[in-house]
Amino acid sequence: MVVSGGLSLRGWMEQQKARQEYDRLAELARETVMASETETEPETSGASETEPQPEAYVSPIQFGELREENPDTVGWLRIEGTNIDYPILKGEDNDFYLHHDFYGKESVGGSVYLDFESQGDFEGRNQILYGHNMKNGSMFRDVIYYKEEDYFKEHQYFSIYTPEREIRLKAVACYYGEAALL
Repeated sequence: MVVSGGLSLRGWMEQQKARQEYDRLAELARETVMASETETEPETSGASETEPQPEAYVSPIQFGELREENPDTVGWLRIEGTNIDYPILKGEDNDFYLHHDFYGKESVGGSVYLDFESQGDFEGRNQILYGHNMKNGSMFRDVIYYKEEDYFKEHQYFSIYTPEREIRLKAVACYYGEAALL
């Protein structure tokens, strides 16, 4: 009984540590968004006022800082109004980030990661993201609420941010099933 309690406590502590780390990364992303919203565009001299220039994309996520900490960072997933607000990693296989956090340390929560056979620039036809459904409410836990029609409609739109662009997506269906035990 003591061993079981100790293992349960250890698992809970690991989940809390992982959640704190991802909360810190999400805060970094939010700070960047707020800073970019308050910046003003520098005036350009000699530009023609009759031809508007397309605005260059400026990512609201600090990918430079994230890639310094983990070069496997390929994007950021955010679904407004949910707890889903995470960096997207891409490893050399689909096993590593299943059980490792953003920093490459072993973690029961793992990371949100892009299928290793997908294109890291999100240009391919199909992109598969993986992440755990954590009991503590982190990672993809909020996806289970998509079973409720009102919640689904309210959170149907979401974004994937990359250094080059924002990809706005719309969920058209959601399937909820039990995980297969191997």
